[in-house]
Amino acid sequence: MKPIVISICIGLSVLLSSCITARKMEATRFTPDDIKLGMSKNSFVRRFGEPNMQNMYVEDGVFVEELLYVETVYFGYDLRKLNSKFVFKDDKLVRREQCEDQLFRREQELKKLLEEAHDDAED
Repeated sequence: MKPIVISICIGLSVLLSSCITARKMEATRFTPDDIKLGMSKNSFVRRFGEPNMQNMYVEDGVFVEELLYVETVYFGYDLRKLNSKFVFKDDKLVRREQCEDQLFRREQELKKLLEEAHDDAED
């Protein structure tokens, strides 16, 4: 009976550690290899899916569309939220902007501090 329990514990620890390792490697889906300036909006949307938000306007007689995507990813072991904006003029990609959602990051840091304080209070 004891060898079975030990085997189960070892198996679970290997399984859980591999999940954590896999999580550590996650990154943004918008890699430079997949995104080329000049690509059409239709091919971009086919590749990455519909955006979370979209802005449209005319600037200097040129039709402009901004596709906005929000991703939650891991950097190391920290959960982060990235905002990515892709600007298309006359259906061609002309600019990519990516920034971290600082409010989300502060919320995660505060949550971690509160959990640590709670753990310290229990000890």
